[in-house]
Amino acid sequence: MSLINTVNPKTATGPIKQIYDGIKKQMGMIPNAFIAFSASPHRLEAQVKEIGYYMGHPNLGQELTAAIRYTVAAEHDCEYCVVVNGGMLQQAGWSKDNVEALVTDPGSANLNAKDKALFLTVLKAIRTPAEVDQGDIEELRSLGWSDQDIFDGVAHGAYSIAFDTMISAFKIQPEKH
Repeated sequence: MSLINTVNPKTATGPIKQIYDGIKKQMGMIPNAFIAFSASPHRLEAQVKEIGYYMGHPNLGQELTAAIRYTVAAEHDCEYCVVVNGGMLQQAGWSKDNVEALVTDPGSANLNAKDKALFLTVLKAIRTPAEVDQGDIEELRSLGWSDQDIFDGVAHGAYSIAFDTMISAFKIQPEKH
């Protein structure tokens, strides 16, 4: 499954077992990405907290965050995250074409105008960070985004790059269904 040694959920003990139990309770399974993170208990715990924060974010919806993760994953050749996030978007009602267009035509994203504006600014920030300017931020504020929301959106995109790098480097494979 991976180039690195990980903790098998069936033999996990201590803090890793507790984290795995929480993941299984929440998701019904332990995804391979979380198993990969067990190579570093600190990173596993941090990853679970990070995902939990965005899953419960009061303003950044699941489709917006999945669109960010999918686009970043596609641009960074992370098969695992393309499969997982593309699947999430399709479960939310997006067509396969809508999902794939996120990379080639992000302006066509199947998001409302407010979410699409933040999505496009996040992509700008991770692709060409020096080009983000006050006008971009003011436009988002005028749509009702708080500075925390803007920061969290860009952080989610930037962290996705790091996540994709680790998943791809250690050859983590998508779950078999």
